[in-house]
Amino acid sequence: MTAPRACLLYGLATLAAVALVLVGCGGGGGGPIPPVLVSVTPSVGGTPGGTTVVLAGSRLGTGSVAALQVRFGGLPATSVVVLDDSTLEATTPARAAGVVDVEVDTDHGSSMLASAFTYVPAPGLSACEPALGPLGGGQQVTLTGSGFLLVTQVRVGAATATSLAISSDTLLTCVVPAQAALGPYDVQVVSSDGIATLAQGWRAVPPPTITTLSLGDGPAGGNTPITLTGTNLAVGGLSVSVGGATARAVVATSATQVTFRTPPGTAGARNVVVTTYGGSATRASGYTYTTFTPSGALFPNQWHLENTGQSTAVTGEDASVRGAWDLGYTGRGVQVGVCDDGLELAHEDLAANVIPGVSWDYPDSDGDPTRDEHGTSVAGVTSAVGTNSLGGTGAAPRSTMAGFAVITAGATDADIADSWARSLDVLDAFNNSWGSPAEWDGDWYGYSAAPSSFTDSLEAGLAQARGGLGAIYMKAAGNGGTDVSASFDSTNSLRGVITIGAVGGGGSASSYSQPGPAVLVCAPSNASGYPGITTTDRTGALGYGAGNYTNSFGGTSSATPLATGVVALVLEANPLLRWWEVPLVLARSARRNHAAHPDWTTNAAGHWVNHQYGFGVVDADAAVRLARDFETTGSLASWSGSASVNQTVPRGSATGVTSTITVPAGSGVAAAHCVRVTLSCSHAVASDLDITLTSPTGTVSRLVESPGRISGLTIFNNSLSGVVLASWRHLDEAVAGAWTLTVADTAGLLDSTWTSWTLAIEGEAEVGGAPMLAKQALPAGRPAQPALAGGQSAWWDGTSWRTATLEPRLLAEWTRPGEASWVAAHRDVQATLRASQGFRIWRLAPGAGSAAVRTQAPVGRGGSAWPVYRDGDGGRLRALTGRLVLRTAGLDAAGEQALLAGHGLELVRRMAGSRLLVRVRAADDPLALARLLLEAPGVAHAEPDWWQERVPQ
Repeated sequence: MTAPRACLLYGLATLAAVALVLVGCGGGGGGPIPPVLVSVTPSVGGTPGGTTVVLAGSRLGTGSVAALQVRFGGLPATSVVVLDDSTLEATTPARAAGVVDVEVDTDHGSSMLASAFTYVPAPGLSACEPALGPLGGGQQVTLTGSGFLLVTQVRVGAATATSLAISSDTLLTCVVPAQAALGPYDVQVVSSDGIATLAQGWRAVPPPTITTLSLGDGPAGGNTPITLTGTNLAVGGLSVSVGGATARAVVATSATQVTFRTPPGTAGARNVVVTTYGGSATRASGYTYTTFTPSGALFPNQWHLENTGQSTAVTGEDASVRGAWDLGYTGRGVQVGVCDDGLELAHEDLAANVIPGVSWDYPDSDGDPTRDEHGTSVAGVTSAVGTNSLGGTGAAPRSTMAGFAVITAGATDADIADSWARSLDVLDAFNNSWGSPAEWDGDWYGYSAAPSSFTDSLEAGLAQARGGLGAIYMKAAGNGGTDVSASFDSTNSLRGVITIGAVGGGGSASSYSQPGPAVLVCAPSNASGYPGITTTDRTGALGYGAGNYTNSFGGTSSATPLATGVVALVLEANPLLRWWEVPLVLARSARRNHAAHPDWTTNAAGHWVNHQYGFGVVDADAAVRLARDFETTGSLASWSGSASVNQTVPRGSATGVTSTITVPAGSGVAAAHCVRVTLSCSHAVASDLDITLTSPTGTVSRLVESPGRISGLTIFNNSLSGVVLASWRHLDEAVAGAWTLTVADTAGLLDSTWTSWTLAIEGEAEVGGAPMLAKQALPAGRPAQPALAGGQSAWWDGTSWRTATLEPRLLAEWTRPGEASWVAAHRDVQATLRASQGFRIWRLAPGAGSAAVRTQAPVGRGGSAWPVYRDGDGGRLRALTGRLVLRTAGLDAAGEQALLAGHGLELVRRMAGSRLLVRVRAADDPLALARLLLEAPGVAHAEPDWWQERVPQ
């Protein structure tokens, strides 16, 4: 039947064509008009051929039967049927997969439609994603493979999938049907050219369940770490939502445990939903978003927390903690060590936030540091409870604390160092509201080099605390006045220390707050004409006043724990911040205060910065928001270099001497964080010097400004020996290029030689750069001891030789306030030379030596009076304690024991940095013994422990 029909149709077409030709000829027109191919339907078919295709266009059936031909990619169709003049029906030939042209030939011409037909291979199936899903079906899956353009059906097991959607020859989606059992099941795709099977390509998994949440409430600001337990949690497709918002950092740590961080929310109870490929589980009202409102009766007086214009304070001049509290951040989970003159553990507004069993009293070697009032007031600024309707509140009212009595009678610098490395598995931050005063009893002392034990303890804390993220060390800038650089206490410049200045209730600098580039930020405290700080006090009459609270606390002593409270809020908002990222958060979020102050400038990275204020006043609200979203992706890198100068610093010249150190491109540091300078200069009155560092981009850091030049202070001898000068002013600046240091002596009193200097830069590592190494190992050897003058001794501090000059006519002791001193009653002791906070230096009568007086100490005092010496050439007066700090190298326990026994040493405690604190015999000279021990095999470091005046700030 087909052939006669074709012949008939073709014959009719031929007659029509002949008629057209005749008409055309009679009319004088041109030749035959060629065909036009417009479409090919369907446009796909299998590689075996046999697909029936309809070709549409015009004049396709014109011409003789013999001339008519349809070709697919050059191969003739196996059959051609003329349906009418504009429609043909053709059967595809077999050929390889690919896209081909389709062509129609007649005796009137040809027409080709490019890339009009696609040969599709038999289907292949390579993957089903996800390969797991709920038993009840309804899950959309994506199949990948080949030959999908002809697929008509997908089967999972025996059931047919729904919602089939073919995206391309290699990709399709469908919805898995419900199954009767968990499986696994084969997945099949069915097309006209065959069936492809993915063996066991999909299986059902059981739905998750929720058993517990580690926390049932947390701040509305989110980012709180939560551990969820349940079942079937590790089957894939895991997500967690709280109140409909997707949680952050969701990780299945096992089949029964998931960790995540809460998204931001609003106050109230919210559903927690965990979803896997197996389905979802809901804990209705499982998590409550919280905010914080203090209940203490004294909170309205705490203008430093929320300034509404109390007394003479200016509205808004505060630490912006209300914004952080409204987000629910209260410092929960953050534990702070208060290194001070004591802490009243049982205080009614502190006791609930005291960490049991961590506090320590160094003079009495017990766990109760309840001593003087200063540390109790400091602790209240950070961590007073705030929800017990007593007193006021701390900036971080749910933070917890421990107290270390180290700025009190009987405690030494070695004790401070020990407190910094104590309980590193517990404590997250350390508050230090004390300093080494540049001015003492009206006399100017100048620089104070920090002992190397401080550095060792800091390094231990940075490496070990917070699970390796590092402890945060907060430090008061000092109360020496706005003309006195914070750099005169080099503890403020040590690596890992964050130095805090103070502003008053009007937003400008408190008159006592020491400035300098080592100051990172400031915080509100008392000031002339503005109210003091309301906080906890020793209970009853033992403190600053008669009650349990004071409204007159202040100094950088109060500004620092306020900033520490902000740090606690920041660490709650992002517990993953590394130690060196916390100062970045504080600086980048700080509020620019006192805009009229002339020193404000922008560094090359666009940050406002000021020698008096650092980057401004701490802003808790901005800080927690920045911390919450802070990306902890970079690493810390360092670069250092030195330059020899060997020039005389001209007297009375503001120009002075300059030297440059060039940081090369590719130094490993992409952008600066903190920059530190160490200077070697012979000037005996180093506080007469002005020292300025200029970065390659032109930002100036006045590392030290001579207070003698500024305000005519009385100058005592002081030394730059071992002093580190830090600057934060170059934060985020590029470091490559020439850094210029200028040293000028405008006082013009003494000659001096500037020998050399070292520049050390820490900052963000360049992409691909190596992260900074921890503190360098001890050198294999050390230079020979320097030549010593009469009365001098020396010790190796791990980096360089330090020298000391004994003052045999001076004697020092610690005594508690109000306690009678046996020294004062001794016939060889003259009038007091210095006295402050229980640290007393006495002058001895002519002919009386300190050793002889010490031997007459009453029984039970343990020889508490010791000789005084000057650290370095004309340095600060310090008092020996009868103890040494040793570091051994290569000695086992038996070797250490033999060393101690051989020199009559008693082990007091082990300290950070593999150090030993030992006590010498009363008859021994600690300086001479330290020098002797340096010659002993296995001793890498031996230095005296000392009493240096460290006072609350």
